[in-house]
Amino acid sequence: MNERDIDQLQSYDVIVIGAGPAGLGVSILLQELGINYTILEKDEIGSSFRKWPKETRFISPSFTGNFFMMPDLNAITPETSPAFELLTEHPTGNEYADHLENVANYYQLSIISGCKVFNVEQKKDKSFTIQTEGSTFSSKYVIWAAGEYQYPSTNSFTGLKHTIHYSNIGSFSDVEGDEVTV
Repeated sequence: MNERDIDQLQSYDVIVIGAGPAGLGVSILLQELGINYTILEKDEIGSSFRKWPKETRFISPSFTGNFFMMPDLNAITPETSPAFELLTEHPTGNEYADHLENVANYYQLSIISGCKVFNVEQKKDKSFTIQTEGSTFSSKYVIWAAGEYQYPSTNSFTGLKHTIHYSNIGSFSDVEGDEVTV
């Protein structure tokens, strides 16, 4: 669903902000518990992963089989190992974002995309009002699950002007110089 399709105050028990692995994972649990929720997503599912440099891969491997009965480290639920779908141990950001979209579709999660949150305000009764570009939402609880990767701090230390934030690199082949320190 797109925010432009919403024209009245929407009320939920829980609003999750962000449709990455954390937002999807907690929403799957909320759905299984029968809790009235929705996800507000500024861009698209897994958008932070789509911004990774093309050479970047997951460091932690996904395994299609685990003899110790432990979930895959890259899974958002014990049943959703990306290795089963992607057939790779170290997916790219785009591959993982595709996997997240498929998980969201499989679970039929309630997601409102194109929904940039401008303000979250707690009311006297401890509930929340969430203001977006075109809508106002109300909820008892808010879970902030927006990927901080896409919001680099540009004033965090002296000399930052001499660096490039990882989220601003499309490909390492585009970075000037003979050596690059990450």
